[in-house]
This record gives sequence, structure tokens and C-alpha cells, in this order.
Amino acid sequence: MTLTLDCATMARSLIPCCLALWVLGATASHAADGPATGEHGKAGSCYAFLEAEELKAEQCEVRPHFPNWYFGAPSGGKMLRAMTQGAHAQAQFAAPADGPYVLWVRYLSWRPYRETISVAVSQGERQRADAALNAARIVPTEYKSDDFGFFVWERVAVELAAGPVTVALANPDKRGWHLDCLVLTNDADCVPDTRDFAPPLYLRFTVTAEEPRTFYVRTVWKQIPWRGFVGYIGSSGMSRGRPSKPEALLKPNEPSPWIKVNRWLHPLLDNTLHIEQHGPDRAEASDFRGIVEVAAGTEKQLLRRYEVKRDGCRFNLILPLDVGNPTRLKADYEFVEDTARYVKTLPAPQGQRPSQMLLATHLALQRGKESTSLIDAEMEALKRLGFNALWRADLTRLKKHGFSKAHAARFVWHVCKDWPPGCRFQPDFPRMVSYYEELRAQLGSDDLDPLTCVTVMDEPAS
Repeated sequence: MTLTLDCATMARSLIPCCLALWVLGATASHAADGPATGEHGKAGSCYAFLEAEELKAEQCEVRPHFPNWYFGAPSGGKMLRAMTQGAHAQAQFAAPADGPYVLWVRYLSWRPYRETISVAVSQGERQRADAALNAARIVPTEYKSDDFGFFVWERVAVELAAGPVTVALANPDKRGWHLDCLVLTNDADCVPDTRDFAPPLYLRFTVTAEEPRTFYVRTVWKQIPWRGFVGYIGSSGMSRGRPSKPEALLKPNEPSPWIKVNRWLHPLLDNTLHIEQHGPDRAEASDFRGIVEVAAGTEKQLLRRYEVKRDGCRFNLILPLDVGNPTRLKADYEFVEDTARYVKTLPAPQGQRPSQMLLATHLALQRGKESTSLIDAEMEALKRLGFNALWRADLTRLKKHGFSKAHAARFVWHVCKDWPPGCRFQPDFPRMVSYYEELRAQLGSDDLDPLTCVTVMDEPAS
């Protein structure tokens, strides 16, 4: 396969502009993926992208993403693995003009090892560059474990003439390597990000309340770095700071610009977007009145349109970067309704605690006429599994008995059936308070803070 760096054509393998990247623990020649700081482009810059699993290779195998062994994810969910000494792969590019270029190689790096990747760039009989990757060890600051790997981009600078370019990659030792993808560019300042190669994904926001408002958005994941993008949506689009001037707020029924969100999202996880509405006084609104639209592709094909009316300022959206499977795109109420339908097909518990939690319902739903049905569905699901549920609205009762809100929030989600003993489907608050007072006494402290790390529930969702 030969890829040409075409500055005028937008294709799957080409990126029209360079996106700035906030790089943690990086140097100019060796960088790890990190959150974005913004976008910028350089006139005349070109980019060609190749997945490693598409390369012509010998003594190599394509391996799927295997989670829980490293941070991050491979582009496209696959990698090219070489575990035999002498294994090699080859990529073909076509440079559009003479000049300096940078070849970026993304691979999986493991701290205890040094899996060398030999790279040779040539044009015909002339060798343009020769390098050994993974010779340096630079560990991003958020990756503290010696037992886990992480993906890195490493660069090779090369002078090329217009015409065909061959990139040969080899495994010179027995340790092997996991190769993810390659990028060839004439922009010396750009560090690539795999999310830029996915089809563009867009969000648009509209206020349907009677007064102007802003949307506050943050991305939440279930692994490091846990939280990603944070920003505000106003009349001019996305900003990092909270809009303060009246003209910067979104006026009722006037949609925001379409906002590209690829850099907000993890490439493989189901990203949870916490979306809040803030009022003209910059405080959280008492209700959520708005429309959230999701579109994909350069033509912004509309995928979903959510018109939300509920008490409480938050709306949650599960948004995958790869929207090829639309069933993974769900609003919080769709998630709960699907769960309730599934649980109704399960047999009722026979007086014993479930050995495994079958659903996660911690969506922090607000009570109100717009979300009552959601809470009812969640309660029904938990009841059928033998669990009790406590709502945020019940925190005031616990505070009356001397518990702080921070502590109460630690056990607000679920209470197992028959825990504390005698507490069945309807929560027995005096019995619960008595149990925690006894536990506090056993720990020998009147300070509730140590209890924030104590869990007596046996379900993963807690």
C-alpha cells in the first residue's frame, strides 16, 4: 500500500490540519498521548496515516486491544505484534515535494523492558534515515506503575525528495514490539493524536429555557486519567473559561455552532459526558431545559437529537468516539430504561444476596417530575436484584443524625438486601445510622473522614 501526502484532498488517510497537543512528560522527539489544548494549522502542511496492521509484514501477527495491561488504547483497536527476532514490516508512502519530513511511530512501551524497533527510511537505493526507537525511557507523569505499559509517539526526522518512500521496521532482538500506527508529515511542529484520524464527531447545544444560559461539559472515564476535557459552551462555541458577558451566553432557541469533540473522547471507552446548565448568574441552573444534538462526518450527519426537560441541572450522555455502532450512544434515561427492561427478564432473588452485580445505576439522577420514571425504573431493577436504593434527596435525613454530606454520598447508591440485618426493601434509616455509629466507635474516632474509604457493599458498582 502506497500513501501520497496530498495537501488538497481530504481522505481517510489524510489530516487537513495539525492539532496542538498538551504533552505530559514529553520532549521534542518522544511524546505520549495527552489532552488537547486547542487547534491550529500550518499552511501547506500534509499528513499521511497508516495503521500498523495494514502493513506488509513477515513473522508478525495482528493482535486486538487487550485492556487492563496498559494505559490508553491502540488506534482502530488493533496492533501489529512482532515477537520473533528478525520479524519485519514495510510501509509505502509518496512524498509530494522535496524537503524535511517527520516520521512518527506509535507503539506500546513497557517500563521494565526496552523493546527496540529498528526503522529505516529509504528512496530507491538511497537510505534517508536509520534509527532505533525506544532507546530512551521517558515516563509521562500520570503513569506511575512499573507493571503497566503506555503508548508513545516517537519521531524520526528525515530529508526526502518528491516520490516513493519506503519505511522498513524490524525487530532486532527477542523481546519484540507492539506497533500501532505511523504518520508521515512535513510539519515539524506537530505531534499527532490518534483521535484525529477517526471520523469527525460534533455536538451542538440549544437552550430552551426562558433566559440565556451556558452549558458546562466534562468527560469522565473509568480509568486513568479519569477525567478529561472540561469546557463551557456559549454563543461563540467552546471556551475553557466560563463566559461572563451577557452576549457570550446562549440565547433561548439559538443553537451554538457545531463543535468538534474528537479530542474530548477516549478512542475505545464509552465516554460519559456530564453536561450541566448554568444560568446568567453563573450558578448551576435549578433545571435543565435544552437540546443536545450529535452529528458525524464532514457533512455533519445528524445521529441523535435529545430534547431534555428535567429538574436538576445535569444531563449525562454516553458517547463513543467510534459511532459506527449507534447502540453505544445513549442518554442516561435510555441507559436506565434498557436496564429495567433487562432486569425484568431475570428471576426474582430467593432471599439471598446476589453473588455478582449485574448493572450499574449510579447516574446521580435528580428527583423531579421529569425524572421520576427514571428513578422508578432504577428502583425496580435494584429491587428485583435484592438491593435497596437511596437517593440524593435522602441525604438530609442522614445529616440530621450527624453524618456529613461527603460521607453520606459514599453509601448513597445502594444498600444490599438484609444489610444491615433486618433492613429489607424499604430503607430503615434509624437502623442504618445505628450501624454506622457502631462502626465509627469501633474505629475509635469521632471523625467521619476515615470512613470515606470504607465500603461494606459487595457489588462493583458501589
